[in-house]
Amino acid sequence: MRLLNLLQALTVLGAITSPMTIAAVDGQIGDTSSGRVIIRLELIQGIQISNLQDIEISVSGEISEDVVTHHRFCVRGNTGGNYTITAFSDRAGSAPFTLSSANQSEIDFEIFFRGNLSEQVGDRLLPNIASRQYSLENKGLNCDGRNNAEISLVFPASEINQASDKEYSGFLNLTVAIE
Repeated sequence: MRLLNLLQALTVLGAITSPMTIAAVDGQIGDTSSGRVIIRLELIQGIQISNLQDIEISVSGEISEDVVTHHRFCVRGNTGGNYTITAFSDRAGSAPFTLSSANQSEIDFEIFFRGNLSEQVGDRLLPNIASRQYSLENKGLNCDGRNNAEISLVFPASEINQASDKEYSGFLNLTVAIE
């Protein structure tokens, strides 16, 4: 019985010291009665990058032209304004972007970004340096199924032709930020 009384006392004490219960003030009984509540509205503004997919590229033999591959994804926000994109690969921000083999041989590549798919040419991204600003679109989840951004990876023919190993891999980190 004492344990039950102790638990009830702790529950009442918790309710009295809770910030939400202290905020509201009930009215007194009478001909009129007034009370007060505090209203808190939190508008969570943010940005999201989504619909990213892993990239696999296969090249056979010696090539005469650069290998270019395009990958579309979604950048959306729930606010107006602009955003930037920053990219880095395994070298953690040092230039250039690279892929590595198990023997630590490297292949360099370049990245171009289109924040507006109606533009024909993308802007070159430099490792760990924010891009110019792009217009942030207030779209639904995953851009309502219509991707609105694209990266193009360019692997120079000279890099591929002088590669000493068969397989190169690495990660590419893309960060979008509201400006």
